[in-house]
Amino acid sequence: MQDKTTKSLDRHGFVTLKGVFDEAKDSIDKDLNSLSKNPTRIKRITWRMFSLIMREYFKIMFRELINGYTFVWLNKFGSLNVVKTMCTRYNPSTFKVYKDEDGKPYVKKVKFDVNKYGGYWHFIFWDVGKKWRQYRFDADIKFKRAFMEQVDNGFEYLDHSLYKDGQGASDTYIFKVK
Repeated sequence: MQDKTTKSLDRHGFVTLKGVFDEAKDSIDKDLNSLSKNPTRIKRITWRMFSLIMREYFKIMFRELINGYTFVWLNKFGSLNVVKTMCTRYNPSTFKVYKDEDGKPYVKKVKFDVNKYGGYWHFIFWDVGKKWRQYRFDADIKFKRAFMEQVDNGFEYLDHSLYKDGQGASDTYIFKVK
């Protein structure tokens, strides 16, 4: 028999949306029942309803990010921005998955060509307090392609470069890099 906590994790050990639903279901049901004027008359939330709401929420969030706005999470959970930083000390690398002749996937480390974008590296930056710094925010590749398409079309994102002695960068970002 599997433990309940292991069911909510994916094969890499990350928490899934289903795991969040399992944890929050009772609390959401309690809040729904405590509403005095519930226009939908819903007493219990289902997995399908929860996943549709969350997917729409994330679509709205990424639409805001791609257009250059800051998305602030609730409950002191930080904020998200698409930012760029000048690559003066390093050349960033990405990991690409390829398949060999047998069809087995393998990972290859590839250097990113920052010269294509004027020496800048663009990424989604999660500005968060010390409590959550051990975690990272990793977006799906389709959202990364969407904001890079904006960059290709001439859109300028917030500059968090440290070559200006941290001018324009948040305190948490400077602390993290040092």
